[in-house]
Amino acid sequence: MVRNSFLLLMFLLLLADYFFLDLSLWAYLALTLLYILLVVAGSSSMSLNFFTRSYTSGKGNTIALTFDDGPSAEHTPAVLEVLEKWGATATFFCIGERMARNKELVQMIKGKGHRIGNHSYTHSNLFSIFGKKRVVEEIQRTNALIRELTGEECSLFRPPYGVLNPNIAGAAKACRMQVIGWNIRSFDTSTKDHQKVVERVLARIGPGAVLLLHDDRENTPKILDAILAHTSQQHYRYIQAHELITK
Repeated sequence: MVRNSFLLLMFLLLLADYFFLDLSLWAYLALTLLYILLVVAGSSSMSLNFFTRSYTSGKGNTIALTFDDGPSAEHTPAVLEVLEKWGATATFFCIGERMARNKELVQMIKGKGHRIGNHSYTHSNLFSIFGKKRVVEEIQRTNALIRELTGEECSLFRPPYGVLNPNIAGAAKACRMQVIGWNIRSFDTSTKDHQKVVERVLARIGPGAVLLLHDDRENTPKILDAILAHTSQQHYRYIQAHELITK
């Protein structure tokens, strides 16, 4: 992993300094700053695999459609209709609190052949500063609800906001969860013009894409329909998140 490689590099530099070089204080400060920058980058970009392995891309002529922050009684049913229209399958990373309020909808998602993933129980704005114990509790509570509603064990976890740190990574490992990221972010939560979202996605879509959308947004069904109209013509195969996992 990047973290281990960088720590090894720092160790070798210290050895070199001890035996051969005379590094200045500024050089040590520069190394420290570089390490801090790498930690920040690793926290905000799962694809770097800095704290734990994350699966952010597929292989071959495939696309993984993923939806966060649901289920939504107002908008998820329309998303399911669009998926059914195009014969596409997807993974829904659900928030535990919302599943508890929409149990029949969770069962509908499962009944239509889609997969349920864990997106924490509260999706708190403070999730990134939770201790490991608190994160474990969130994961386990959500997994228990998924088990109750679908009869299946869940091993797929997407941290809120896509942020990883030692506590979140450690909790995921303790719960034996596979961390799922993405390589195309639609920004459907920050752009009201659905056509701009579609254009952004289609400019980036390609083999191995893992697309992040949100099924709690009014525009998502329209966005999804336009995307699938394009990708279906390209004969992509739609896969679920567990199919991204490789040894």
